[in-house]
Amino acid sequence: MPILECRKLKKTYHSKDSRTVAVTNFSYEFPDTGIVAIQGKSGSGKSTLLCLLAMVEEPDSGQLFYDGKEYSSLTGAEKLRFIREETSFVFQHYGLFEDMTVWENIILPLRMVGETRSQTKESIGFLLSHFGLEGYEKRIVSTLSGGEKQRVALIRALVKSPRILFADEPTGALDEENGEEVMKMLSSMSGSCLIIMVSHNTELVERYADRIITLKDGMKVRSK
Repeated sequence: MPILECRKLKKTYHSKDSRTVAVTNFSYEFPDTGIVAIQGKSGSGKSTLLCLLAMVEEPDSGQLFYDGKEYSSLTGAEKLRFIREETSFVFQHYGLFEDMTVWENIILPLRMVGETRSQTKESIGFLLSHFGLEGYEKRIVSTLSGGEKQRVALIRALVKSPRILFADEPTGALDEENGEEVMKMLSSMSGSCLIIMVSHNTELVERYADRIITLKDGMKVRSK
């Protein structure tokens, strides 16, 4: 049973004078681990699809399954538990609190799931060392480089050991060297969780993604 599966998802946005179909007839069975990249031109529906998969938005129609349970059958508490305990997010512009320390930023999701202090220290210490940020605990985020900030964002996302990591353009604000480093980090963690990412960087996606989904006008036109 896959952790995530969707069947014929559709999402349409309505305004006063227009109607935009952002995602239509999207079906896919995701693996439990690895990197699945979503690509397509601007306006192809990539970010909308990511939001649907992450339960940030609800589809107009279609079915979405988590561990075999259909999204529409989950209670509000079950949806919240899944989001808090099973998923994490990484964004293009980091999503960090600039005036807080590295430690304070990373510890936020652990407090939400109730990990003990000893578990917290051990988890964060391992990831800081693994990602080359050992000794950065007390550094204020605003003093870090872009590459360091994205590494902190990755550690914050991974510290609670999510089953699914959603990443929206995780290398979009980085130079080539730092973008490569972030993809290496994602690749190193993809053996223990599913990473679903949106990216415009075709070269990095081709090199690191295990599967690639290409969208056009909200429809899946290719997957490999």
